Amino acid sequence: MHRGTSTSSDAARLGLAVTLRPGDDPAGLARDLVRLGLPRLRAVLPASAWADDAAGAAALLEALAREVELLPCLLMDLPGGDLAGLVEAALAPCGPEVAWVELACGPSGDHDAVVEAARRVRALGRRVALSVAADDPGALAAAPLEHADAVGVDLRGTAPADREAAVRRARSALPGCPAWVVGVGRTSFPHDELAQARALLAALALPAERLYWDGLRDRPPAVALKRAPDDPGRAPDDAGDPRAATGGLLHHDGREKLLARLLAAGGPDAVREVVGWADLAEVEVRGGAPPALITGGAGFVGANLAARLLAAGRRVVLYDDLSRAGVEENARWLLEGWGDAVRLVVADVRDRARLRRALEGTGEVFHLAGQVAVTTSLERPTHDFEVNALGTHVLLEELRLRQRRGEGPPSLVFTSTNKVYGALPDLPLVERATRWEPADPLLRARGIPEDQPLDLHSPYGCSKGAADQYVLEYARTFGLPAVVFRMSCIYGPRQLGTPDQGWVSQFALCALEGQPLTVYGDGKQVRDVLHVDDLVDAFLLAAARAPALAGRAFNIGGGPQRTISLLELLDLLRGLGASRLAVGHAGWRPGDQRYYVSDASRFRAATGWAPRVGVHEGVGRLVRWLRESPAYARRARSA
Repeated sequence: MHRGTSTSSDAARLGLAVTLRPGDDPAGLARDLVRLGLPRLRAVLPASAWADDAAGAAALLEALAREVELLPCLLMDLPGGDLAGLVEAALAPCGPEVAWVELACGPSGDHDAVVEAARRVRALGRRVALSVAADDPGALAAAPLEHADAVGVDLRGTAPADREAAVRRARSALPGCPAWVVGVGRTSFPHDELAQARALLAALALPAERLYWDGLRDRPPAVALKRAPDDPGRAPDDAGDPRAATGGLLHHDGREKLLARLLAAGGPDAVREVVGWADLAEVEVRGGAPPALITGGAGFVGANLAARLLAAGRRVVLYDDLSRAGVEENARWLLEGWGDAVRLVVADVRDRARLRRALEGTGEVFHLAGQVAVTTSLERPTHDFEVNALGTHVLLEELRLRQRRGEGPPSLVFTSTNKVYGALPDLPLVERATRWEPADPLLRARGIPEDQPLDLHSPYGCSKGAADQYVLEYARTFGLPAVVFRMSCIYGPRQLGTPDQGWVSQFALCALEGQPLTVYGDGKQVRDVLHVDDLVDAFLLAAARAPALAGRAFNIGGGPQRTISLLELLDLLRGLGASRLAVGHAGWRPGDQRYYVSDASRFRAATGWAPRVGVHEGVGRLVRWLRESPAYARRARSA
């Protein structure tokens, strides 16, 4: 799956409905539409907002018409307003590319104004679509459809079960003419982005020639103050309802939701594929050994762990909200490779009900899901806390309740981070030509042990540290067989490296593709790097011995024998022939550690585990895999 492709005719029917106000940015709106693969726009202009600024409306429409297939919609929401005058002033400057104009018959019932506006539209050489709200019983019968070339029906506020009948009524009211759905949508509240994807597919099944999805961006969270009713599928009651604030394809800050990412990646076909995966996960499978549940199972580490378990004949439940761009490629790889042995539950870790169902009958749980970047935690600290700390607590409570029901909890391995130790500012270091090293030779030989005091820098460090401590405490207090891994830098195939996380893979991809690369700080930062195959070995040992290891935290990394600095990695990549480097430099980032190397001796003593893949060998494997995996490189470029 990659951006901009779809084999489905549904893509040609689909557009976006957005209400425009004075001051809106046409260039930004057009960029969003193109990015999402939705170049068809229903631009709703309420007469109440534009009555005194017809010139502004004209300029906005003219700018949008140059970039997208535009359907201006003039909404008669101003009793006694001059809708015909607004038509004349706003549409006359637009070129012939604006072939249709929609006139929405609003609740005012001022149909004389709509009729006159329809005459003006036709006089300008355009065709007329008249639209009504499906939840207004008399609107369709009262609409002056004799002045229309198409009929539109706004399904917002209409129950999903009643939508097909509403579209068929609209079609029969104007026989032989197109029938459009001019407004339909679905909130993502509460954390259920898959529901939006399902709602779009249901809407595309309606008998309409065009379908305009309602809403581009969520409202800022400050407006979502009122408690929502229990049914998130119902229409929102008012602007204070949190469902009304979460109906967009994008979050309020522009980040793509699942539906937006899938549309951008492959149009409705991509949506249909992922929903199909999720539907298969609902089919109950009985018999055989209990499956392993991997939260974040479609991610880099989760996919490698799942592949190892599946290759050994195990069944696996992947629990992932697919929020990270490109992870659906990993999901496809696993589903196509192992078929019915894999279930993909597309859900958020904060969704207690979905998580409870996914946990039924599992034998081990590997909790890898989380917000993974310090930089993102600085931009969105509340989201960081909810996913990392609250999401982990939700999982722990479900395991504890399972224990109380007498079912026996599965083992739990939780992936924490070395960031719980902070920036290590008091660690005496010596600066070498290409790296920083501890002044203490014993520390150089062993690395940072688990008795290093916790020092939770950045929201990310706090959220992961809180989750880390909760896992340990639930093991001690409630007897859960839970183990914590405080991990250093992991790398290997199927990793989607970014400047914020997965830097070894990011450096390698930039070196291969000639992409710009920014080195933060002086580049002499040292980390111990661990190949994902060695990490999976550690996971399996920890899960197998969880009762004996419960309540303990282990530092997991390559150790002093597998260290590398950023500058040294660049040299290694050049030596491997990945030399298309365009390196820039920037200042230090909050919480950056000049030196962190794991002392993994505690886990080695408890299990006999030791890494097997050296740095040169492991990076060489990664570079070869990237060269041989054009689909991965393509999605990495587009992420």
